[in-house]
Amino acid sequence: LAKIGRVTQIAYERKAALQAGWTLDRFAFLQNLVVRIDRGEAPDDQEAKAEFEAIGERSRAMSRVDAHAGAQVAYLETASREEVESYDPEAGWP
Repeated sequence: LAKIGRVTQIAYERKAALQAGWTLDRFAFLQNLVVRIDRGEAPDDQEAKAEFEAIGERSRAMSRVDAHAGAQVAYLETASREEVESYDPEAGWP
């Protein structure tokens, strides 16, 4: 259980670092703006597009952290005692 807790803690810390400086509301606003720009309904804004792409990459990285954490927890839940004892929760993070 301690190792599952550590995996969860690491995931939380990594995701918090990736989300620093932006919110889901800002991402949604930028996504809507980029769609409107692409449709010709709003003036081109390269800074907004770049911010949207940067946040999108961070969001995808957060998803990779979630996937890794989920796989590690699933592994630990079914691992033998020896496998759990030798497991390093710090290793292999995206």
